[in-house]
Amino acid sequence: MAGWHPILDAMRPYAALLAILFAASLPLAAGPIGLGGDTYAWVAPGEEIDIQFGVWNYGRNNPGSSPYPTQIGLQVLGQAGTGSLFEGWLESSDGTVSVPFDDPNADLLGLPAGSLLVSPGTFAAGGGAPFDVAVVDGFVYLSEAQSQALFGSNIGSYNDAAQIVLLNMGDGFSLGIGPGYTVRNSVSEPGIGGDGPVQTAGITGQIATTAPEPATWLSVAGALAALGLLARRRHRLS
Repeated sequence: MAGWHPILDAMRPYAALLAILFAASLPLAAGPIGLGGDTYAWVAPGEEIDIQFGVWNYGRNNPGSSPYPTQIGLQVLGQAGTGSLFEGWLESSDGTVSVPFDDPNADLLGLPAGSLLVSPGTFAAGGGAPFDVAVVDGFVYLSEAQSQALFGSNIGSYNDAAQIVLLNMGDGFSLGIGPGYTVRNSVSEPGIGGDGPVQTAGITGQIATTAPEPATWLSVAGALAALGLLARRRHRLS
């Protein structure tokens, strides 16, 4: 057992930190925190933004066409200078169907499918002067079969036919436009389209953040273990 002492010695400085992180994650992992009516919401690295939405108005505006859209957009606005990268996908209400969003800018950088860059942009409404914001843009194209599998019998639901899941893979992100607006105002699903001639926007429903589950910290433990093994190897070579 003496041969394992270098690993234990290397892990010891991190043990207290790991225990604190794990303990802190337990109450936060109990469930999602609703924030649609808030002005701002801080999304820490590793946290999810879960967005419910509906597309019933697409079918209403395209009578005689399939009510299942095959093109869905996404735009999320936050405070300028926050955030860097999200992973985003469309998900059915029961979680059995998942389709990643696409961001052409992320594609140019060779990032994996579903990667969404946070980019600088501007926002103006009601004739006011534009101001700087952080923007997350994405879109997804579905086949008719994929759309039917995704929405299923929920296609007529007002604002909870499916959900958008955004996982913060980068820096902390301040979600929200600012005073006078709610977090729900900062999220939209533009460009809902399909075989009908009219495009619409989705109807945003509940928005919540979900902290990492305790299992997420197991990956941290694995990383610390890898550091310990590396330290042991260096000890042997020294």
